Amino acid sequence: MADIYSFWATVSDLVRVISHLRLYPSHSVSDHLRRAGSGRFAHSLRVGYLSFLLSRLAGCDFSVCARAGVLHDVGYDVKGVANPLRQLLSHAEKGAELARSIGEPYAVVEAIRTHMFPLGEPPRTAGSFTVWFADKVDAFFELFGLTRLLDKLILKSLEDD
Repeated sequence: MADIYSFWATVSDLVRVISHLRLYPSHSVSDHLRRAGSGRFAHSLRVGYLSFLLSRLAGCDFSVCARAGVLHDVGYDVKGVANPLRQLLSHAEKGAELARSIGEPYAVVEAIRTHMFPLGEPPRTAGSFTVWFADKVDAFFELFGLTRLLDKLILKSLEDD
């Protein structure tokens, strides 16, 4: 349980910005999360938490990994990119720009920028690789519908907040 509290202390400012201010519609806690049991917000929390846990095994900065994991898909909602394929291909770079603009450190920005390998540049640091790997692991679990219970727990904890 201590891990979840440490994770929350590391990313709570980001989660509050994304969920409560609803700056990024694809990250908001909304009906699609309740209906489908998934969504980008829940995915981002899972990637952030998995990155946080894996960072300890990889010996890299848990704060960098957790924050980059939570923000890794924030570039999907940048204005001016309407085409879904173009969003997929450009969201890592757009998300990195956004993270830089809100003052995230270079290591967080770089992990966001490289999380789409092989569709983009490969991760060059242990932290970037950790976020890339966590994103792919969660996508695999989503593909087989194995994240519904975790999503429900995340939603419940946010509603209790």
